Amino acid sequence: MSGYFVGPMPVEDFLAEFTPSSALPEHGSAFKDAFKPMADVTGSSNASKTPAQGKAQGGAKAGGTSSESRHDDSTAATISGGKRKQRKEYAMYPQFIKSINDASLCPGLKFVDTSNKPDKSVPEDVKPDISVYPQNSKLTTTSWKHVELAIELKATSAQDPFVDPKVKASDASEKQSPVPPQSSEMSEESTERRFDSLTLQRSETYSQEGGRKTPYEFERGSDEAIRIRGQLADYATLQWQHQFRLFLFQVIIFGDLARLLRYDRTAVVVTDAFKYQETPYLAQFLSRFNQMTGAQRGNDPTVTRASTQERDLAVEILRAYKDHVDKKNMWKVEVHDQAGVKNLIISKPTFRSPATTGRATRCYVAADLAERKPVFLKDSWRYVVDGMEREGDIYERLHSNHVSNISKVLYHGDLLDTTKGDRQSTISAELAKKPWAMKTRTLDKHQHYRIVLDVVGRRLNQAPSSWAIVKIIHDALVAHWEAYSQAGVLHRDLSPHNILFIDNGSGDVHGILIDWDLGRRVETLNTEGARLRGWTGTWQFVSHWLLRAFWTLLHTALNIIPCSLSGITLANMLKTVFDEARWDEVLGCYLGGNEKLNIIMHGHYILPYSATERAQITFHDLATPLNDLVQSLLFLFQDWDTYHNMALRETRRLGAKAEAEKLLTSEAIIQLFKDAYTNPAWSHKIADRREGLVPEERRGSSSKRAIAETNEEQRKTQRKSQTGDATSSRLKILEE
Repeated sequence: MSGYFVGPMPVEDFLAEFTPSSALPEHGSAFKDAFKPMADVTGSSNASKTPAQGKAQGGAKAGGTSSESRHDDSTAATISGGKRKQRKEYAMYPQFIKSINDASLCPGLKFVDTSNKPDKSVPEDVKPDISVYPQNSKLTTTSWKHVELAIELKATSAQDPFVDPKVKASDASEKQSPVPPQSSEMSEESTERRFDSLTLQRSETYSQEGGRKTPYEFERGSDEAIRIRGQLADYATLQWQHQFRLFLFQVIIFGDLARLLRYDRTAVVVTDAFKYQETPYLAQFLSRFNQMTGAQRGNDPTVTRASTQERDLAVEILRAYKDHVDKKNMWKVEVHDQAGVKNLIISKPTFRSPATTGRATRCYVAADLAERKPVFLKDSWRYVVDGMEREGDIYERLHSNHVSNISKVLYHGDLLDTTKGDRQSTISAELAKKPWAMKTRTLDKHQHYRIVLDVVGRRLNQAPSSWAIVKIIHDALVAHWEAYSQAGVLHRDLSPHNILFIDNGSGDVHGILIDWDLGRRVETLNTEGARLRGWTGTWQFVSHWLLRAFWTLLHTALNIIPCSLSGITLANMLKTVFDEARWDEVLGCYLGGNEKLNIIMHGHYILPYSATERAQITFHDLATPLNDLVQSLLFLFQDWDTYHNMALRETRRLGAKAEAEKLLTSEAIIQLFKDAYTNPAWSHKIADRREGLVPEERRGSSSKRAIAETNEEQRKTQRKSQTGDATSSRLKILEE
């Protein structure tokens, strides 16, 4: 998430922009004094200084620790201080809730201490300090399906994960408590906080894992600050995943200071720090939030509970897809097509992106009640930049140019915001241009979009056999090549999750290439807005786009087809080849791990042990054509590498030229796949798929925050490196 925090937005501007005015007298003492009792538990040691003022007067450095934390030099003192801070934080929870109730700020809401009460229905042990529910709720623990607002509390102002602009010592001494919000009419200093073009380009490659100092001065750089921002992102990610939202709010308290946050699918808008015990702002926000409608709080008005009649009909339509139906959770969703509004019934997603920001793709097997048939629904937040078209429009171009092995679009369109009469879109990218906004990454507007396809297929990793894997990938390669050669469209994300198949019975299959939303017409590849995304795609398969077929084949087969590697040995091989990455200081980005390079250059794992000193991968005897295909692909890419290696002798390079030039098109690779699956010695009726080949505990279990950051970081770093920061990513990550 680094680089995606937009701030500090003046708190008064935030309230005016995002919360409708309350009918109650908000500037009376009831609002200003609502949180004064909190001083009893937070103390007054920091009461006269904001973090920025403390910094100006010799306090905490941006990206460092506070003067308070620097007093403890010994390990024992540090541990003792941490325990004191924790006890102080625990004491804040009941007093904060009591202050709200005593002031009658939110009669329609229920504030619950969930600091040690996780949501047992999800695998993540993530819980906010205070969860806010409707007043009639009986919930006493975290429930990500129902949380309206997450509130995080920290004991001291030194735990502020953000840093407001410097305040000169002469100015700081003149500021009086309470601290007024910064005016939106900023001085010239604010414009100096923007990146120049060269610094902006370098900032796009920044990753916390790179060990470099953050270029984003609004983000405090200490380990604790990074962890706290990660907590906040975790809460947002889980709220996004389990609810239908356009945006969401958060509150963070640290000592006697507070900030308000608003997330959309582009970035997070954060207010300046304000003294919530001495100003009315937090009380105003909570009071207004109490009176806001669901849509004003960020709930998507185009999704509503399905009626009993709609639910029963949908269950009947989806009877062949029982794994994707939960009768207790069925929803009616609107698709805004040019012909009008279409209604579908959905339940459990077949895929749900774990990213905090970005396209946030969700896929469903949906019931079309009007046509009484199952369809495939994809919900995402598409980029609104020059050179990138709507996915449905790309499909139209592909069909008009007779591209094979793709789905048919039934209807599609951007969703309308019925509360504003405009499209549902993000606004944080525009706010990042305001004078008060400090440095961020390049932020793009996203628009909420739904597309409905006629084919409800199964994913590549559900293939019934090794033969089926090869046939399905072959069909996807045909679609990929025809799109480029016949329609002038480059898909840009050939990976297992973007390949579906239809089972034609008796093991025979037909592959389909989906997810064309990042596809671009060839003539627009140098368009600035789209070019920033470079070679976009899932990390494990980001390489020369013809190589993707090789990595896709290898990864899929190793996970479900028995081979000479097994257990932890197989898991470690998958990790080192497909997940590891290295930071390149010269390029300022992550590059693929060395083992991928060793496979192509030296044949590691593919050629015999005697030649590579690596355990050779061989699939079982009935899949001999698969072994032959893997080696044939490797030899072809080795010839490409040899021909383009200028350090080799010219005679050796020229000897590889004929084979290398086969990769100027996709036809040679397509033919290799076809030769394999049409081999008469290989029957499509042999079901050699096996479950549990890779130990579950060895697959990796990054936190949602780490996954989300990885996805967003890879999208941006690809503009320079054609790869992404994948230190924590796994195959399950489809996008961003």
